[in-house]
Amino acid sequence: MSPKRNCILILLLSVLVSCSGKGREFNPDPKGPEDLAGSIISCGQGSSYQRFFSEHYPDYTTVDFANADMLVAVQSGKADFGFVDSLELLALNLDRYGLEEKFTSFQRHEYPMLFSRKTPGYCDIFNRFLHEFKADGSMDRLLGRWMGPDDAQRYLDTLELPAEGKSMVVALSVSRYPYTYFTENGPSGFQIDLMHHFSAWSGIPVEFKVMDTGAIPPALMAGTVQCTMIPFENTEERARFVMFSEPYISDCGTCIGRKSGHFEKEPFISRLKQSVRMNLIEENRWKMVLDGLFVTIEISLYSIIASILAGAGICAMRMSRRKWLQTTAKVTINIIRRIPLLILLMILLYVVFASFHPEPMLVATIGFAIYFGVYFSESFRTGIESIQHGQWEAGYALGFSSLATFCKIILPQALLRIIPVFKGLMITLIKSTSIVGYIAIFDMTKASDMIRSRTFDAFFPLLTVAALYLILSWLFGFILDSVHKSLTPKHRTI
Repeated sequence: MSPKRNCILILLLSVLVSCSGKGREFNPDPKGPEDLAGSIISCGQGSSYQRFFSEHYPDYTTVDFANADMLVAVQSGKADFGFVDSLELLALNLDRYGLEEKFTSFQRHEYPMLFSRKTPGYCDIFNRFLHEFKADGSMDRLLGRWMGPDDAQRYLDTLELPAEGKSMVVALSVSRYPYTYFTENGPSGFQIDLMHHFSAWSGIPVEFKVMDTGAIPPALMAGTVQCTMIPFENTEERARFVMFSEPYISDCGTCIGRKSGHFEKEPFISRLKQSVRMNLIEENRWKMVLDGLFVTIEISLYSIIASILAGAGICAMRMSRRKWLQTTAKVTINIIRRIPLLILLMILLYVVFASFHPEPMLVATIGFAIYFGVYFSESFRTGIESIQHGQWEAGYALGFSSLATFCKIILPQALLRIIPVFKGLMITLIKSTSIVGYIAIFDMTKASDMIRSRTFDAFFPLLTVAALYLILSWLFGFILDSVHKSLTPKHRTI
């Protein structure tokens, strides 16, 4: 091997070793933030902890995770330490998850509600409610009940909620126990209870919408949602786009680290049984996965049908004799092919349809139809053009019109060549539905996120969802194979 190749190989190995983190030294028992040098710190997206370390310790290594994954990263060893609120810590059984408290009373912060500037009146009403709710001691009572160690005390108050009038849509991530979390009966937690009290006090119906944390700010700015309880810190930059209420809670942070040897104490089978119990049996969490599965199947079916129709339409434009239709189809195909699917969905929801407030399911179907329609259209065109021109002439010789020739002679032959390509596209479409959680659709992947935020177990929920996607993909592939076989002349029965 040449010296030049040796140098390149040594350089690559050095990079891999440095990225692996081996040999990294850090204090496993810190007493304060100054002791975290050399460690990997897990911070929640948009949290005050993220801002604190960027300002005071810019040389520290920080990684940003959504709330559902922050402590999972610590538990799995991807990060050395993470941070939770002290009130939140009272309700978490850290020992069960192999975690322990390192130090507390760190980075005091206050949590306001965030309101859309398109509906500023809601913010004023909430501030008036908050003043009264704190003054009569109701806030202290609610905090004491939800943030204590007793699970039996964590329940939603029975209130007479308004059923008429325009609803205020509140965005949730449902990934911070006991602030907001998901149960078989829907969203629950301290913040849900607080908004129920606000609704009963103000007479304004409240509608909760589960969304990915990163999708909430654009939804607020677009007016798709009117409020969120995600604990984003009040900064001048953010205040230009959203309105902040008065703080409804004040708290400080606690550093959390992994207990050494926790999971090595139990054999694999015992850990597996524990994972099944925590992730599926407790609180009937299997129902969340089942509901998410039905939503995934529904989106897949709608999107496949819409994509085929859109693909047929684009193909007809692409093969039209009218120049302007051909040009329109070519431009559409070239643009859509170069836009990521997730970006397309978010543009449709928060820009194109922002003023119409459509159902996310409809937006997802339209987005998938546009994105995969261009690929289906090219498959249609390739299959049709692969049929020899003599087949058209034979149809004309038999007295068929152009449409009859296409439907009776060209299309059956083209389908035999198109279906194998369709199989790959449909399977890709089904797998791509895993991103719809970003636009407030509770699918299988979102269900696994909710479970993971409660159990801090990344392996089992993701493995379960992966297995379900595998089954769905196989089932759709089997159906298409059966259709292809029935259309193949040599397999037909006379």
